[in-house]
Amino acid sequence: MFCSILDVSQHGMRVRTARPLTAGTQVRVTLREMSAIARVCYCNRVNDGFDHGLHIQEFREKIASS
Repeated sequence: MFCSILDVSQHGMRVRTARPLTAGTQVRVTLREMSAIARVCYCNRVNDGFDHGLHIQEFREKIASS
């Protein structure tokens, strides 16, 4: 599922998706150079989707392929 990252802090982020995610669900947010393993803390409906608060549990750097 695609998401828009709205805010990022040291321990969390707020993302917007088209569909709701259940609080407590573990997710992986993948960026170009890294990914974050996080747990959904809350889900709020907004006009064009759903805002989720994510608590980051772990960052993983992508390993460059040769």
